[in-house]
Amino acid sequence: MRIYLDTNVFISLFQEEMGRGLRGLNIEARDFFERAKQRKDFICISSLFFQETKKVLFMDKNETLEKIKEQCFQIILVKDTSYEETRIFKELGIHTPDYIHAAIAYKNCDCIVTFNTKDFKKAAKFIPLFSPNDL
Repeated sequence: MRIYLDTNVFISLFQEEMGRGLRGLNIEARDFFERAKQRKDFICISSLFFQETKKVLFMDKNETLEKIKEQCFQIILVKDTSYEETRIFKELGIHTPDYIHAAIAYKNCDCIVTFNTKDFKKAAKFIPLFSPNDL
């Protein structure tokens, strides 16, 4: 399966390591990634993922990719979408940047995994939406 990863799941995995996280979300994220590895799922990430990771974790793209390699899950770097492709999700009333994530996921992936399912609820009629515990 090709799973579009909302940045908050990855961030939760490393917040605890950095001493700033909520223990429960860290464990949920870790368990999700373990299940994804066992199923041989592909974790899809975009340039927006790297921007958000840098903003929150202060890790550049290379550092982020190194952390992903340490976790040993398979990734696919997906292409961004055009304005026209994101417009549908923006018009649904999904806020920025989540409407961009939703459009990228819709174009490239089988589902979205996020801790903020309520933020993506309006996109669920286009692409399945899961919390890390659900998948």
